[in-house]
Amino acid sequence: MMACHLNKPSTNSWDYTGYMKSLLMSQGLDCRWSDNAESGAESQAWVSAFKSISDETNLKIWQENVNLKSTLSLYTELKKNRESEPYLNDPFNFRFASLKFRARTNTLGLEQELSARKLSNSNGLCKQCNYNAVEDISHFLLTCPNYLEIRNNTYLSLESMLTHVQHDNVWQFFSSAGPVAKLRFLLGNDGCLINDTVGQIFDIASKQYIKQAWDKRMVTVNLYSYM
Repeated sequence: MMACHLNKPSTNSWDYTGYMKSLLMSQGLDCRWSDNAESGAESQAWVSAFKSISDETNLKIWQENVNLKSTLSLYTELKKNRESEPYLNDPFNFRFASLKFRARTNTLGLEQELSARKLSNSNGLCKQCNYNAVEDISHFLLTCPNYLEIRNNTYLSLESMLTHVQHDNVWQFFSSAGPVAKLRFLLGNDGCLINDTVGQIFDIASKQYIKQAWDKRMVTVNLYSYM
């Protein structure tokens, strides 16, 4: 493999050169800032190390761009890399995966989103209850009384499945957790951090929950449109 070399920067070099030099040196690649050629295993190590640098830099840029979008504040809590998420690998239930993706990225069309994007005259408050609360994804999934029965059934299902696989401790943690932690289990990958089985349990339960709650909401929204 042909080795790539970087020349030493001159006094009037572009700042990018100094930036690349610091990156290379931080990865133990000081020798690559010289004209000394290397080959074989050393050359392969250089390629692997540089790919690592590139991947880390691209991930940082991607994270910074996501953080610039205020509507993606929840997404930044859930998505820590650019790789495809397991919940999307569901070819037979595309609508389930689609709704979960929209919930994660704040694009379901809840009142909070409509108000923030100025897509309607919405004041951002939930029209499904009298709590006078902002209808964001946390309210929609965790507190709105309009979906209490669906929510309770989902929680009972989670408790049963987690207990069946001898992870009742996970259920106890989830049931007593705050809203952000609950959303990380329902919409994120915190279940997968325990093991694949727990991750699949939360993925299945959350998809069914989101679909049932969304379908019920849309019935009410459609009724409003005819009033």
